[in-house]
Amino acid sequence: MPHISVKEAIRRAKDFVHETFDEEDIVNVGLEEVKFDDQVGNWEITIGFSRPWDNETSIVPSLSRQHRRAFKIVTIDGTTGEPKAIMQREIAA
Repeated sequence: MPHISVKEAIRRAKDFVHETFDEEDIVNVGLEEVKFDDQVGNWEITIGFSRPWDNETSIVPSLSRQHRRAFKIVTIDGTTGEPKAIMQREIAA
């Protein structure tokens, strides 16, 4: 059973993403998925965000503009709340 709440784990995951990617001017940071791994006692939290170079531009008006997102799985220790890892979340095409 985790010692930190899901809300606290999410807050810490978002903070960790902001700190890690600080120099990349990320925007639109948001929660995508949350899972608690009972076997190891960690929260696995997927955070999505956009980077300036992820915006596709086109000659067609801005309605066609698409914003790609990066997805990262942040592992948060369920007892201490410390970030343990940040990994790429692969999305099937």
